[in-house]
Amino acid sequence: MNRSLAASATAVAVLALSALTTSSAQADTSSERLQKSIDEQIAEYGGTQVSDYAVAYDDGAVVVFPNPVTGEAPDNLGTGTRQGRAQSYNLDTDPNDNVGLRSAVQGCPSGWTPNSDWFCFYQYKNFKGKRWQFKDTSVGYAANWGFDNKTSSWVNNRSDWVIDTYRILDSKCRGKDSMFVMGHGKSSAVDSRVDNKLTAWKAQHVKNWPGCS
Repeated sequence: MNRSLAASATAVAVLALSALTTSSAQADTSSERLQKSIDEQIAEYGGTQVSDYAVAYDDGAVVVFPNPVTGEAPDNLGTGTRQGRAQSYNLDTDPNDNVGLRSAVQGCPSGWTPNSDWFCFYQYKNFKGKRWQFKDTSVGYAANWGFDNKTSSWVNNRSDWVIDTYRILDSKCRGKDSMFVMGHGKSSAVDSRVDNKLTAWKAQHVKNWPGCS
């Protein structure tokens, strides 16, 4: 091999090694940013980390954090599930379980029966940012999990529930404004008039829902 070819081969090898090192450093930085966000969530709102992306709560809520690169939260709990911890919260971790998960809609878990379906609130439009997901929590205040005035899109996989959302008008709950209704389905963007204004919700069984009269 002549000197010119040897120099070219060396340059290519250096560039490849540099790209690999840069990619690895970026992955490490993203992982650190993700973990920092989870640590901050737990420090302020409690809960237990049940995967690389998710924090679970005794009341049945799960907060799933977005990938720092894509800005989207992964399906269900994401990768790195802590099986023991997840199971202690009765969370489904196996999509092939016939009584557990079936699929996901914009990351929001869907099960084989209505009782294993979830409804989800998203931090940003188009289902991006943090995802706050619930299965059995029929009444809630967003501030309990850190998304007071932070909802811009949603998914409701529960065909048996309709979720009414509200904005509480003052700290003593002496009034409320209706925001939007979450029927079975999804919305990539709530109306601009109610964007980032949700503070509470109440889920009702479809047959008991009074409708929009």
